[in-house]
Amino acid sequence: MRFWRKVKTSLAVRAALVALMCAVPVWTAVKPFTDYVDNVIASLRFKALQRPASGDVVFVAIDKKSLDAIGVWPWPRGIHSEIIDRLAAAGARDVFLDIDFSSPSSVPEDEKLRLSLIAAGGSTVLPVFRQHESAVAGSATSVTRPISALASNAWLAFANVELAESGLITTFKMADLLDGRMTQSVPAVLAQVDETSGTYLIDYSIDPSTIPTFSASDLLDGTVPLSVFADKAVVVGAYATELKDAYPVPMYGPLAGPLIHILATETILQHRLASGVDQTLPELVLAAALIGIAIGFRVYRPVAFIATAVILITAMETVAFVIQTNDAYAVRTANGWILLGLSLLLALSERSNFAHVRSRIAVADYQTSKITLQSIIADSNDVVLVFDENLCVLDRSASADDLDSEHEDGNDHRLTIPSALMPHVEEAVLRFRAGSAPTYSVSTDFEVDRGGFEARFEASITISRSERLNDSGEQINGFIGSVIARDVTARRKYEADLLRISQVDELTGLLNRREFINRLQSMIEPQVVVAVGLHRFPELSATLGRPACDQLLRAIASRLSSVSLVSHLGRVNGDCFVMSLSLPTGDFHEMQAEAILRQFALPFEADGSEIYVDARLGISLFDDIRLTAAFAVDHAETALIDARSNPNSNWIIYAEKRAQDQLRARKLEQAMRASLRQDEFFLAYQPQVDLATGQMVGAETLMRWRHPDFGLVSPGEFIPVAESSGVVCDLGTWALRNACATAMTWPPHMTVAVNVSPIQFAKTDILAEVKRALAESGLAAHRLHLEITESAFLDGTERLLGVISQLRSLGVCIALDDFGTGYSSLSYMAGFPLDKLKIDQSFVRKLTTDHQSFLIVKAVTSLAHGLGLKLVAEGIEKEEERRILAELKCEEGQGYLFGRPQSAEEIMQQLASLNNTEAA
Repeated sequence: MRFWRKVKTSLAVRAALVALMCAVPVWTAVKPFTDYVDNVIASLRFKALQRPASGDVVFVAIDKKSLDAIGVWPWPRGIHSEIIDRLAAAGARDVFLDIDFSSPSSVPEDEKLRLSLIAAGGSTVLPVFRQHESAVAGSATSVTRPISALASNAWLAFANVELAESGLITTFKMADLLDGRMTQSVPAVLAQVDETSGTYLIDYSIDPSTIPTFSASDLLDGTVPLSVFADKAVVVGAYATELKDAYPVPMYGPLAGPLIHILATETILQHRLASGVDQTLPELVLAAALIGIAIGFRVYRPVAFIATAVILITAMETVAFVIQTNDAYAVRTANGWILLGLSLLLALSERSNFAHVRSRIAVADYQTSKITLQSIIADSNDVVLVFDENLCVLDRSASADDLDSEHEDGNDHRLTIPSALMPHVEEAVLRFRAGSAPTYSVSTDFEVDRGGFEARFEASITISRSERLNDSGEQINGFIGSVIARDVTARRKYEADLLRISQVDELTGLLNRREFINRLQSMIEPQVVVAVGLHRFPELSATLGRPACDQLLRAIASRLSSVSLVSHLGRVNGDCFVMSLSLPTGDFHEMQAEAILRQFALPFEADGSEIYVDARLGISLFDDIRLTAAFAVDHAETALIDARSNPNSNWIIYAEKRAQDQLRARKLEQAMRASLRQDEFFLAYQPQVDLATGQMVGAETLMRWRHPDFGLVSPGEFIPVAESSGVVCDLGTWALRNACATAMTWPPHMTVAVNVSPIQFAKTDILAEVKRALAESGLAAHRLHLEITESAFLDGTERLLGVISQLRSLGVCIALDDFGTGYSSLSYMAGFPLDKLKIDQSFVRKLTTDHQSFLIVKAVTSLAHGLGLKLVAEGIEKEEERRILAELKCEEGQGYLFGRPQSAEEIMQQLASLNNTEAA
């Protein structure tokens, strides 16, 4: 009876296994588990097949940086409008805004976005979403779309992402139904395909980290070159975690929605489209085949079936891998693995009952564990030793033989601890026996001499109390110890190399900036820091080429190393070296500067040629009391900047006044914009007089600044700061509008002259500003004179010519200011549409005392009249100067002889006084 019960039980088990194998392909209860396994396997394949994105789709991420920069969410739609405008200007092929615009915003903001969509010419794609109208399962669906003002001026595309039964996003649709017709999805629109049907798998082997990605704030700030968007499809969407627009996907976990759209687009662009296939029938066929194989293998050893199973699973995974490689379709193999496991159980049940199998498995596990442990120890690349309380080795790895070269060949030495380790083991044993803890561990380092080469090892020694039986069956209360040692010679060398790389300039071998500062800071005695800059090195680099310049820099570094008293030498940037000198007096004299500069007296050898290089020096003192080493280097570089621009000396010592001047310039820059808002700037006007009649014909506008803390700031001080910071554009616009408004209070024959900075021509639409100033004030265009300095002509000549021509076509008069002091060129007089030429006051003041100045003024007057230009002389202070200029037919003049800069009211008073004088 017991036998038959075993037979019945065995038959029942096998019948259950057969039934289970037939049910696996169609049993929905196991589908969540198999979906999970399939996703894990597919992710591993995707990872093995990883490929880069094509680069045809660019992601503009609304990340945390962008949210912090704007400060609110949702963003005002004017921000999205600005993004569209910038991308359209960059030549983007298509722009998809993955933003919900289904609700109206403020009217002005919606209008800004609508106008930008129109200006983009229909290249902007906006999303529509199909969603359930309620949380009730099976409820009706509706489509959420942008408001009509936006939808009518853009392409609409479905942006739905749908979770599979596995809870992951694995597929996308080509299109969906909208208003009775098929409307493409976002991937189909961005990939520019015509298909409007089908659901396809997303190819997650495409690495999302290779998608060109830029922060929206960088695009808005203009720090991203617009060329990266040219002829690209651009997706703008959420990336910041707080926006909660992330969905689970295979391989990568949560992924931002816009990136999922881009991966789907890349799937189309890289021809990786694949759709799902029903695998139920092939899996049923596989189940039947495995059942037959398992039953047929009952007469063979289980190893034969296992070998066959390994071949089958290898073939199955290989085919799946090839299909996923070529067709991007992820074949589901989890059911195959389950069927294979069940068939193995079925094969085992054909040979014996489960009780026998369990006992055999337990014995096999023990034997396997023991053999595995011995194999791990024996084959380990690390040194592994196991020893007892007598310090006899119980087991050891083969690599331990390399530690003790003193032993002769044979097995006796394998029972002893290598001599290199013995002192460390003995010390560990002493500490273990001195303590009461059951275990003791310590880490240590030791070296092994390998024929003149010293190998370094890191070792971990662990000792544990042990109760065991000896060969006679007696219990031993001792301990078992183990040593695991690793050869770290290569790692230590690598770390040393990394340290050297982090401290040294790769090209010259000198210290880099950070290491130079660190070593300078550690100096005890005072040091003189000298920044050595190569004069006109960019031009030299452009002429010689990169390889020759690299040789030149190495040659310069070598020669600077020979300077006496040098403590440290480094290279801090492309053409700037820095050295610290230990000077007995703690002072720096011309003798030391000349000693450094003498290193550049002889030519340098580079690329087979002799090259002469000049140098400039910036010098500062470091004494570790007044300032840090970093400040000392900064001061030396600041002095070097001054030395580069100083034609009188090749070296300059840093002066505190320089820092004070820079600090004052920064304060002035910070105060300018607030002063402009608070009306702390004001205009003064200097009369311009007809030299023939003495009649006042106009006035030049001069800007003044009265600050509550700085007092009355000189234009010579604040104008350069305004130009370097760009504030001059705002100041110029303010001056132009106020000057035009003031001139409207003067008699109709009076003109007003306004200075225009070259920066305004480069960075603003000066033509539009002039038109607005004239329109707001009502001033006739011929009464406005714009004065331009010669430096405006240095760059952008063709563009400047066009702007000046348009200004003159309005009727505005153009005058060339300070002629003769800058980059004077007769081509300005002949090639540009000018109306007036202003002779600089430096010539006028020497008119009566310097014959050469007289001849220059006379020649300029003759040239100007020959070209049909009027002349205005500046700086007239004496009657004799006025008389000479009048005789030379100079039409107009200005200067203290006719009046100092004054308010608009004082101009009117002076004009009235002149009229009364004429009437008398």
